[in-house]
Amino acid sequence: MKKKLIYIEWHDAASPADDTGWWSEEGIIKWSDNFDSRVLSVGWLIKECKEYILLASEHNVNNNNYAHPLRVPKTWIKKRVNLTKYIK
Repeated sequence: MKKKLIYIEWHDAASPADDTGWWSEEGIIKWSDNFDSRVLSVGWLIKECKEYILLASEHNVNNNNYAHPLRVPKTWIKKRVNLTKYIK
């Protein structure tokens, strides 16, 4: 069966890159309100279940192996587009 190629926009969990110590409540809220955790991904749909989707960004057609798996909880996905019609 031919795998689907999909594009997803999703929001990742995050913490401040420069988290070096204690924060005030106001500081944490300001960071959170201004942080963009949006991620854009394209990949081959390997598995889909109620809880998550599993993508692989690369597919070796000679041996049918995949590389760079990515497991994303479905509740984190904000947009999804099927790209399969654009490939042969």
